[in-house]
Amino acid sequence: MARLALAEKRVAHEFVEVASWDGYRKDPAFADLHPFAKVPVLDHGPVRLFETLAICSYIDEAFEGPGLQPTEPLERARMLQLISATLDYAWPIWEPMFATERFFAAFEDRLPDEDRIASAMPRLTRAAEMVDALLAARPAGAFDLSDIFLAGSFCYLAEAPEGAAVLGSNPALARWWQGMQQRASVIGILPPTDWPQRLGTK
Repeated sequence: MARLALAEKRVAHEFVEVASWDGYRKDPAFADLHPFAKVPVLDHGPVRLFETLAICSYIDEAFEGPGLQPTEPLERARMLQLISATLDYAWPIWEPMFATERFFAAFEDRLPDEDRIASAMPRLTRAAEMVDALLAARPAGAFDLSDIFLAGSFCYLAEAPEGAAVLGSNPALARWWQGMQQRASVIGILPPTDWPQRLGTK
């Protein structure tokens, strides 16, 4: 998500890969950068920040480029609402239940846990309906940090069979994702094109 914000602002930067598959750095020295040894961490001169929302907000306001946060109070509140809903309700379902089992399992040379996936489907459906309603209420053409957080969360689920089903039954979410896939910043984070073959789903 931080990389999406940097790309949208066209900020030249160095990306350093430090995370393992579970999002934690195994090297204890990484605790010097983040108290819980997680990513992302932003270093900008004397500034060091962790936590994605703080980093993305800083990127938007510290660098020139298109604004990523509404200035009108209600629209800014709706942006924060969608970010919070994504992080608190959608991402905890999409990532461990679907991204992990459909995508990362393939790279770990194991089969997905189909029982775990099936048990999460009711929650997936409810989370997708929530996001669809929030997107449907937005002004046409809106783009802000909430899109960045949602795209960073949704990109792997969208490639899973369950993601295709979600898009088929949530029109606002489907329109939004179609538009996101055309943005250069999002293209840069999409899953590798050969992962369905590795998984055996296509």
